[in-house]
Amino acid sequence: MQIETLAANQQRPRRSLLKLMEEEGSYYIRRSSGQDAPRREAGIYLELSVSIENKGERPATITGYSLSVERVGDFHNVRPSPQNWVWGMTAQHALGNTGTVKSYIEVPAERLAPHQRIPFMLDAVAPLGAQQISCELIVTDTEGNSASVRVTAIERG
Repeated sequence: MQIETLAANQQRPRRSLLKLMEEEGSYYIRRSSGQDAPRREAGIYLELSVSIENKGERPATITGYSLSVERVGDFHNVRPSPQNWVWGMTAQHALGNTGTVKSYIEVPAERLAPHQRIPFMLDAVAPLGAQQISCELIVTDTEGNSASVRVTAIERG
């Protein structure tokens, strides 16, 4: 009888329970090799806008990021890479990196981390003529809990 009482009163492990939601404003820029002519496409600067909800009883620290970009490739364990500016194919783009994720995201228990802007520099070329790309973002916290969301990023000239 005492064992049953102890088992009934034993707490279940506290964990975070993550949920990702797409927000407006995700975009990508086709990066060039610099200002040398002729310019060569060198990769993508991708900034994804998401909100992260933690429905669990334990705070979460998001430290892991993986991407799957349709018709471009998979990128495991990528790091956020905020930039002040990016050389595009036709112009230099000034970026306001204030408020972008630098490395990790703290999400308190039973709270929302709204409108996170997560930037990535990818060494892969976007499909020719694609004005938008579809991505799957997977985030993982320090305890191994993860969540994913599909995001559409619009090309910025």
